[in-house]
Amino acid sequence: MDELAKADPRSMALASTLMPLAGNATSAPARSQADLLAEAARRAPDDVLVQWLAALLAPADATLSPAARALLRLEPGNGAAWMFDLQASANANDADGVTEALRRIGAAARFDTHFADVALAWEAIHEAHPAPPPTGNPAGFQIDEQPLIRGIASAAAVAMPALQSLLRACSPGNAPLGGERRKACIAAGRLMVDHSTEQASMAIGTSILEKADAPDRETARRTFDYLQQTYVSAFEFLQTDEAAYRQFAADWRETRSEPAVIGRLFRRAGLPMKPPADWKPLSTESVALRDSSLGR
Repeated sequence: MDELAKADPRSMALASTLMPLAGNATSAPARSQADLLAEAARRAPDDVLVQWLAALLAPADATLSPAARALLRLEPGNGAAWMFDLQASANANDADGVTEALRRIGAAARFDTHFADVALAWEAIHEAHPAPPPTGNPAGFQIDEQPLIRGIASAAAVAMPALQSLLRACSPGNAPLGGERRKACIAAGRLMVDHSTEQASMAIGTSILEKADAPDRETARRTFDYLQQTYVSAFEFLQTDEAAYRQFAADWRETRSEPAVIGRLFRRAGLPMKPPADWKPLSTESVALRDSSLGR
């Protein structure tokens, strides 16, 4: 980590994610992480990935961090960049601000949490600094030793934006959700379902449509469950087929989008992108068990 911290701003920001997230802002780890992020953000004011990581790891309060403001300047059309504004409004108990942030999310062109960008940045680091294989591993292709898989695992360990705050903002409570808040929630949910760059955001978008009682909520839920469960099944053969894995890795680098990677994987396997009429979802317990194979 010391080597990363002395390198370029992206490496500095990535190194900061390896530091423990401290609840006490006066602790040494918190100061070290904050200092490293601040230096990275200062040196790369127009690097979206650096500013994204700095915004993710900034303390959550009722004001926007400098990195979050930079993201709105750099990516005004990215709905995920407005998540920080929503969180700040929620922390300030500003109901109108929350609704406006939801409206901004719903009006955006895409919802990109930069999961693929973080994963691919870590892939490059793992390729440059390969770890020795665990003692006793069998010879030959091992998917867990591949730089991209390690990069995806590293990216998954980084805090995602507080997507649960979206669910809270769109929860009806004791009365049906209505008015401008409901319209804003439905718009945000549809953006996340249709234009997210990773599956976690699609899952939250699907739940928002359900909470807001959107007309297409049942179709959205059935489609998401089909895609997620079929993806887990389709992924299994990659774990022993090196050629198939190499194509999978190339898809990540070319598309930088998990749904796009899933689409290519399905097409090669001859699978439809929509659930067949006779498709039935697995039980919740089975889904949780199988999803664990992807580290999701």
